[in-house]
Amino acid sequence: MPHRDQDGRKKERYELENQQEEADTIIVQQVLGCAGEAHPISVVSADTDVFVLLLHHYHQAGLDVPLIMESPRKERAIVDIKVTLSKHSEIVENLLPAHAISGCDTVASYYGLGKGSVINVLKAEYEPSAIGNMDAPFQQVLYQATAFISASLNPEEFGWKKDTCNRSLIPTHLPEDAKRVPDYILEMIRCGCKRDFLLFLYVFSCRGKMGTVGAVAVDSEGNIACATSTGGMLNKMEGRVGDTPCIGSGGYADNQVGAVSTTGHGEAIMKVTLARLILFHMEQGQSVEAASDLGVAYMKSRVSGLGGVVSVDPQGRWAARFSSLQMSWAAAQTETLHYGLYAGEHFTQSLGGPL
Repeated sequence: MPHRDQDGRKKERYELENQQEEADTIIVQQVLGCAGEAHPISVVSADTDVFVLLLHHYHQAGLDVPLIMESPRKERAIVDIKVTLSKHSEIVENLLPAHAISGCDTVASYYGLGKGSVINVLKAEYEPSAIGNMDAPFQQVLYQATAFISASLNPEEFGWKKDTCNRSLIPTHLPEDAKRVPDYILEMIRCGCKRDFLLFLYVFSCRGKMGTVGAVAVDSEGNIACATSTGGMLNKMEGRVGDTPCIGSGGYADNQVGAVSTTGHGEAIMKVTLARLILFHMEQGQSVEAASDLGVAYMKSRVSGLGGVVSVDPQGRWAARFSSLQMSWAAAQTETLHYGLYAGEHFTQSLGGPL
Protein backbone atom coordinates (compact mmCIF):
# COMPACT_ATOMS: atom_id res chain seq x y z
CA MET A 1 0.00 0.00 0.00
CA PRO A 2 1.27 3.55 -0.65
CA HIS A 3 2.44 5.68 2.25
CA ARG A 4 4.56 8.77 2.74
CA ASP A 5 7.84 8.81 4.60
CA GLN A 6 9.05 11.55 6.94
CA ASP A 7 10.12 13.69 3.99
CA GLY A 8 6.69 13.42 2.38
CA ARG A 9 7.84 11.14 -0.42
CA LYS A 10 5.35 8.58 -1.64
CA LYS A 11 6.57 4.98 -1.27
CA GLU A 12 5.17 1.49 -1.41
CA ARG A 13 5.15 -0.88 1.53
CA TYR A 14 3.41 -4.03 2.69
CA GLU A 15 1.33 -3.94 5.85
CA LEU A 16 0.61 -7.31 7.42
CA GLU A 17 -2.01 -7.81 10.10
CA ASN A 18 -3.81 -10.93 11.22
CA GLN A 19 -5.85 -11.72 14.35
CA GLN A 20 -6.32 -15.45 13.80
CA GLU A 21 -5.31 -18.02 16.40
CA GLU A 22 -2.10 -18.92 14.51
CA ALA A 23 -1.53 -15.34 13.38
CA ASP A 24 2.11 -15.29 14.49
CA THR A 25 3.08 -18.08 12.10
CA ILE A 26 0.93 -16.72 9.28
CA ILE A 27 2.45 -13.24 9.58
CA VAL A 28 6.02 -14.56 9.48
CA GLN A 29 5.20 -16.70 6.45
CA GLN A 30 3.83 -13.64 4.69
CA VAL A 31 6.93 -11.63 5.59
CA LEU A 32 9.17 -14.26 4.03
CA GLY A 33 6.94 -14.30 0.97
CA CYS A 34 7.06 -10.52 0.56
CA ALA A 35 10.76 -10.19 1.29
CA GLY A 36 11.76 -10.98 -2.28
CA GLU A 37 10.64 -7.51 -3.34
CA ALA A 38 12.27 -4.24 -2.38
CA HIS A 39 9.26 -2.73 -0.61
CA PRO A 40 9.47 -2.12 3.14
CA ILE A 41 7.33 -4.42 5.29
CA SER A 42 5.35 -3.26 8.30
CA VAL A 43 4.00 -5.91 10.66
CA VAL A 44 1.12 -4.74 12.87
CA SER A 45 0.99 -6.86 16.00
CA ALA A 46 1.17 -6.55 19.80
CA ASP A 47 2.21 -10.20 20.18
CA THR A 48 5.65 -10.90 21.63
CA ASP A 49 5.58 -14.28 19.85
CA VAL A 50 5.56 -12.44 16.52
CA PHE A 51 8.51 -10.31 17.64
CA VAL A 52 10.62 -13.36 18.54
CA LEU A 53 9.73 -15.21 15.34
CA LEU A 54 10.50 -12.18 13.17
CA LEU A 55 13.94 -11.77 14.75
CA HIS A 56 14.75 -15.44 14.27
CA HIS A 57 13.56 -15.85 10.68
CA TYR A 58 14.84 -12.46 9.49
CA HIS A 59 18.29 -13.52 10.69
CA GLN A 60 18.10 -17.11 9.46
CA ALA A 61 16.84 -16.14 6.00
CA GLY A 62 19.53 -13.48 5.64
CA LEU A 63 16.99 -10.78 4.83
CA ASP A 64 17.93 -7.15 4.24
CA VAL A 65 14.56 -5.61 3.35
CA PRO A 66 13.36 -2.88 5.77
CA LEU A 67 11.11 -4.59 8.33
CA ILE A 68 9.22 -2.67 11.00
CA MET A 69 7.01 -4.13 13.73
CA GLU A 70 4.31 -1.75 14.93
CA SER A 71 2.01 -2.30 17.88
CA PRO A 72 -1.64 -1.26 17.34
CA ARG A 73 -1.98 -0.43 21.01
CA LYS A 74 -1.78 3.14 22.20
CA GLU A 75 1.71 4.45 23.02
CA ARG A 76 3.44 1.22 22.18
CA ALA A 77 6.67 0.49 20.35
CA ILE A 78 7.67 0.75 16.72
CA VAL A 79 10.58 -1.66 16.40
CA ASP A 80 13.11 -1.87 13.57
CA ILE A 81 13.88 -5.59 13.31
CA LYS A 82 17.15 -5.09 11.44
CA VAL A 83 18.50 -2.63 14.00
CA THR A 84 17.38 -4.86 16.85
CA LEU A 85 19.27 -7.79 15.34
CA SER A 86 22.43 -5.72 14.95
CA LYS A 87 22.38 -4.91 18.66
CA HIS A 88 21.59 -8.42 19.89
CA SER A 89 23.18 -10.67 17.28
CA GLU A 90 24.91 -12.81 19.91
CA ILE A 91 21.63 -14.15 21.32
CA VAL A 92 19.56 -14.51 18.15
CA GLU A 93 20.54 -18.14 17.61
CA ASN A 94 19.04 -19.01 20.98
CA LEU A 95 15.79 -17.07 20.83
CA LEU A 96 13.62 -19.96 19.70
CA PRO A 97 14.97 -22.48 22.24
CA ALA A 98 14.41 -19.96 25.02
CA HIS A 99 10.99 -19.00 23.74
CA ALA A 100 9.93 -22.62 23.34
CA ILE A 101 9.82 -23.14 27.08
CA SER A 102 9.32 -19.62 28.40
CA GLY A 103 6.68 -18.38 25.96
CA CYS A 104 3.65 -17.13 27.88
CA ASP A 105 1.10 -18.92 25.71
CA THR A 106 2.94 -22.25 25.87
CA VAL A 107 3.84 -22.33 29.53
CA ALA A 108 0.96 -20.49 31.14
CA SER A 109 -1.74 -22.32 29.19
CA TYR A 110 -0.44 -25.85 29.66
CA TYR A 111 1.56 -25.79 32.87
CA GLY A 112 0.28 -22.79 34.84
CA LEU A 113 3.83 -21.44 35.22
CA GLY A 114 5.09 -17.90 34.93
CA LYS A 115 8.38 -16.95 33.32
CA GLY A 116 10.06 -16.72 36.71
CA SER A 117 9.32 -20.37 37.42
CA VAL A 118 10.58 -21.38 33.99
CA ILE A 119 13.86 -19.53 34.46
CA ASN A 120 14.36 -21.19 37.83
CA VAL A 121 13.93 -24.56 36.12
CA LEU A 122 16.44 -23.60 33.46
CA LYS A 123 18.96 -22.47 36.03
CA ALA A 124 18.61 -25.86 37.69
CA GLU A 125 19.50 -27.40 34.29
CA TYR A 126 16.42 -29.57 34.16
CA GLU A 127 17.06 -31.26 30.81
CA PRO A 128 17.11 -27.99 28.83
CA SER A 129 19.22 -29.51 26.04
CA ALA A 130 16.17 -31.33 24.70
CA ILE A 131 14.81 -28.19 23.09
CA GLY A 132 17.83 -26.67 21.39
CA ASN A 133 21.25 -25.11 21.71
CA MET A 134 22.01 -24.26 25.34
CA ASP A 135 25.52 -22.84 25.08
CA ALA A 136 26.88 -19.60 26.56
CA PRO A 137 24.72 -17.22 24.48
CA PHE A 138 21.64 -18.90 25.88
CA GLN A 139 22.80 -17.92 29.35
CA GLN A 140 22.82 -14.35 28.07
CA VAL A 141 19.19 -14.78 27.09
CA LEU A 142 18.48 -15.97 30.62
CA TYR A 143 20.35 -13.02 32.08
CA GLN A 144 18.41 -10.59 29.90
CA ALA A 145 15.07 -12.12 30.88
CA THR A 146 16.01 -12.27 34.55
CA ALA A 147 16.93 -8.59 34.52
CA PHE A 148 13.48 -7.66 33.29
CA ILE A 149 11.61 -9.71 35.85
CA SER A 150 13.94 -9.21 38.78
CA ALA A 151 12.59 -7.75 41.99
CA SER A 152 15.70 -5.55 42.01
CA LEU A 153 13.95 -3.43 39.39
CA ASN A 154 12.46 -1.04 41.91
CA PRO A 155 9.40 0.71 40.43
CA GLU A 156 9.54 3.43 43.04
CA GLU A 157 12.72 4.71 41.41
CA PHE A 158 10.69 5.43 38.29
CA GLY A 159 7.85 7.41 39.81
CA TRP A 160 5.44 4.71 40.98
CA LYS A 161 4.18 3.84 44.44
CA LYS A 162 2.75 0.63 45.85
CA ASP A 163 -0.95 0.10 46.32
CA THR A 164 -0.77 -2.82 48.73
CA CYS A 165 -4.52 -3.35 48.88
CA ASN A 166 -4.80 -4.19 45.18
CA ARG A 167 -1.32 -5.59 44.55
CA SER A 168 -0.54 -2.97 41.96
CA LEU A 169 1.37 0.25 41.56
CA ILE A 170 0.00 3.67 40.80
CA PRO A 171 1.82 6.73 39.45
CA THR A 172 2.91 9.39 41.90
CA HIS A 173 2.78 13.12 41.26
CA LEU A 174 6.46 13.86 40.78
CA PRO A 175 8.23 16.82 39.17
CA GLU A 176 8.73 16.64 35.43
CA ASP A 177 12.46 16.06 35.87
CA ALA A 178 11.93 13.07 38.16
CA LYS A 179 12.75 9.59 36.94
CA ARG A 180 9.95 7.91 35.04
CA VAL A 181 9.43 4.37 33.89
CA PRO A 182 12.02 3.82 31.13
CA ASP A 183 10.57 3.69 27.64
CA TYR A 184 12.53 0.55 26.83
CA ILE A 185 10.67 -1.27 29.57
CA LEU A 186 7.24 -0.06 28.48
CA GLU A 187 8.01 -1.03 24.90
CA MET A 188 8.80 -4.61 25.85
CA ILE A 189 5.74 -5.18 27.98
CA ARG A 190 2.72 -6.61 26.23
CA CYS A 191 0.25 -6.23 29.08
CA GLY A 192 -1.28 -2.99 30.36
CA CYS A 193 1.85 -2.21 32.32
CA LYS A 194 1.09 1.48 32.79
CA ARG A 195 -1.92 0.48 34.85
CA ASP A 196 -0.49 -2.54 36.65
CA PHE A 197 3.26 -2.06 36.72
CA LEU A 198 3.95 -4.72 39.34
CA LEU A 199 3.15 -7.45 36.86
CA PHE A 200 6.47 -7.09 35.12
CA LEU A 201 8.48 -7.56 38.28
CA TYR A 202 7.73 -11.18 37.51
CA VAL A 203 6.84 -11.49 33.85
CA PHE A 204 7.47 -9.43 30.75
CA SER A 205 4.53 -10.63 28.77
CA CYS A 206 0.80 -10.42 29.09
CA ARG A 207 -1.25 -11.79 31.92
CA GLY A 208 -1.77 -14.96 29.99
CA LYS A 209 -4.90 -16.99 29.75
CA MET A 210 -7.00 -18.02 32.70
CA GLY A 211 -9.67 -20.66 32.66
CA THR A 212 -11.85 -22.01 35.44
CA VAL A 213 -13.55 -25.34 34.84
CA GLY A 214 -16.87 -25.64 36.64
CA ALA A 215 -19.82 -28.02 36.59
CA VAL A 216 -23.22 -28.53 38.19
CA ALA A 217 -25.35 -31.66 38.01
CA VAL A 218 -28.51 -33.40 39.23
CA ASP A 219 -28.51 -37.19 39.42
CA SER A 220 -31.41 -39.61 39.00
CA GLU A 221 -32.11 -39.58 42.74
CA GLY A 222 -32.33 -35.81 42.94
CA ASN A 223 -28.93 -35.21 44.49
CA ILE A 224 -27.33 -31.96 43.38
CA ALA A 225 -23.60 -31.23 43.17
CA CYS A 226 -21.20 -28.55 42.00
CA ALA A 227 -17.48 -28.62 41.19
CA THR A 228 -15.13 -25.71 40.53
CA SER A 229 -11.44 -25.71 39.64
CA THR A 230 -9.04 -22.82 40.15
CA GLY A 231 -8.40 -20.72 37.07
CA GLY A 232 -4.65 -20.56 37.63
CA MET A 233 -4.22 -16.77 37.57
CA LEU A 234 -0.55 -15.75 37.39
CA ASN A 235 1.24 -13.34 39.75
CA LYS A 236 -0.89 -14.03 42.79
CA MET A 237 0.15 -12.43 46.06
CA GLU A 238 1.92 -14.90 48.32
CA GLY A 239 -0.64 -16.59 50.56
CA ARG A 240 -3.61 -15.48 48.46
CA VAL A 241 -6.63 -17.77 48.60
CA GLY A 242 -9.09 -17.52 45.74
CA ASP A 243 -12.82 -18.07 45.57
CA THR A 244 -12.70 -21.79 44.73
CA PRO A 245 -11.96 -23.08 48.27
CA CYS A 246 -14.34 -20.57 49.86
CA ILE A 247 -17.77 -22.16 50.39
CA GLY A 248 -20.48 -20.03 48.82
CA SER A 249 -18.09 -18.16 46.53
CA GLY A 250 -16.62 -20.50 43.93
CA GLY A 251 -19.48 -22.94 44.29
CA TYR A 252 -22.42 -24.03 46.42
CA ALA A 253 -24.96 -26.85 46.29
CA ASP A 254 -28.14 -27.56 48.22
CA ASN A 255 -30.48 -30.42 47.30
CA GLN A 256 -33.51 -28.30 48.17
CA VAL A 257 -32.49 -25.27 46.10
CA GLY A 258 -29.90 -26.00 43.43
CA ALA A 259 -26.21 -25.67 42.63
CA VAL A 260 -23.96 -22.93 41.24
CA SER A 261 -20.36 -22.93 39.99
CA THR A 262 -18.69 -19.57 39.31
CA THR A 263 -15.78 -18.19 37.27
CA GLY A 264 -14.04 -14.83 37.29
CA HIS A 265 -11.64 -12.92 39.51
CA GLY A 266 -11.76 -14.44 42.96
CA GLU A 267 -11.60 -11.13 44.84
CA ALA A 268 -14.86 -9.92 43.31
CA ILE A 269 -16.60 -13.28 43.65
CA MET A 270 -15.67 -13.58 47.32
CA LYS A 271 -16.88 -10.07 48.13
CA VAL A 272 -20.43 -10.96 47.07
CA THR A 273 -20.32 -14.74 47.79
CA LEU A 274 -21.68 -15.13 44.29
CA ALA A 275 -22.72 -18.80 44.34
CA ARG A 276 -24.68 -18.49 47.59
CA LEU A 277 -26.18 -15.18 46.46
CA ILE A 278 -27.69 -16.83 43.39
CA LEU A 279 -29.13 -19.67 45.47
CA PHE A 280 -30.59 -17.08 47.83
CA HIS A 281 -32.51 -15.55 44.92
CA MET A 282 -33.71 -19.02 43.94
CA GLU A 283 -34.90 -19.59 47.52
CA GLN A 284 -36.92 -16.39 47.18
CA GLY A 285 -38.76 -17.81 44.18
CA GLN A 286 -36.63 -16.58 41.28
CA SER A 287 -36.09 -18.94 38.35
CA VAL A 288 -32.60 -20.33 37.82
CA GLU A 289 -32.13 -17.97 34.86
CA ALA A 290 -33.35 -14.87 36.68
CA ALA A 291 -31.39 -15.67 39.83
CA SER A 292 -28.19 -16.14 37.82
CA ASP A 293 -28.72 -12.85 36.00
CA LEU A 294 -29.36 -11.04 39.29
CA GLY A 295 -26.21 -12.43 40.90
CA VAL A 296 -23.92 -11.65 37.97
CA ALA A 297 -25.39 -8.15 37.59
CA TYR A 298 -25.02 -7.43 41.30
CA MET A 299 -21.33 -8.39 41.28
CA LYS A 300 -20.74 -6.05 38.35
CA SER A 301 -22.59 -3.09 39.87
CA ARG A 302 -21.44 -3.58 43.46
CA VAL A 303 -17.73 -4.38 43.06
CA SER A 304 -17.12 -3.86 39.30
CA GLY A 305 -16.49 -7.57 38.93
CA LEU A 306 -16.91 -9.53 35.71
CA GLY A 307 -17.55 -13.24 35.68
CA GLY A 308 -19.95 -16.01 34.91
CA VAL A 309 -21.89 -18.90 36.40
CA VAL A 310 -23.50 -22.21 35.54
CA SER A 311 -26.54 -23.01 37.68
CA VAL A 312 -29.12 -25.76 38.03
CA ASP A 313 -32.25 -26.31 40.12
CA PRO A 314 -33.65 -29.61 41.52
CA GLN A 315 -35.83 -30.10 38.43
CA GLY A 316 -32.79 -29.96 36.13
CA ARG A 317 -33.52 -26.50 34.78
CA TRP A 318 -30.19 -24.81 34.13
CA ALA A 319 -28.63 -21.49 33.18
CA ALA A 320 -25.27 -20.25 31.91
CA ARG A 321 -24.88 -16.51 32.48
CA PHE A 322 -21.87 -14.18 32.33
CA SER A 323 -20.93 -10.50 32.18
CA SER A 324 -17.50 -11.02 30.62
CA LEU A 325 -16.78 -10.88 26.90
CA GLN A 326 -17.15 -14.62 26.59
CA MET A 327 -17.56 -17.83 28.55
CA SER A 328 -17.53 -21.27 27.00
CA TRP A 329 -20.33 -23.41 28.37
CA ALA A 330 -22.24 -26.58 27.60
CA ALA A 331 -25.23 -28.40 29.04
CA ALA A 332 -26.65 -31.84 28.35
CA GLN A 333 -30.25 -32.93 28.86
CA THR A 334 -31.87 -36.13 27.59
CA GLU A 335 -30.60 -36.41 24.01
CA THR A 336 -29.56 -32.80 23.34
CA LEU A 337 -26.30 -30.93 23.84
CA HIS A 338 -26.56 -27.16 24.38
CA TYR A 339 -23.48 -24.95 24.07
CA GLY A 340 -22.22 -21.43 23.39
CA LEU A 341 -19.35 -18.99 23.82
CA TYR A 342 -20.45 -15.37 23.33
CA ALA A 343 -23.42 -13.53 24.81
CA GLY A 344 -26.66 -14.56 23.13
CA GLU A 345 -25.24 -17.72 21.57
CA HIS A 346 -27.16 -20.94 22.15
CA PHE A 347 -26.47 -23.84 19.82
CA THR A 348 -27.90 -27.34 20.06
CA GLN A 349 -26.76 -30.70 18.80
CA SER A 350 -28.37 -34.11 18.97
CA LEU A 351 -26.46 -36.66 21.00
CA GLY A 352 -28.11 -39.53 19.19
CA GLY A 353 -29.32 -41.37 22.27
CA PRO A 354 -30.09 -41.10 25.96
CA LEU A 355 -27.30 -39.90 28.26
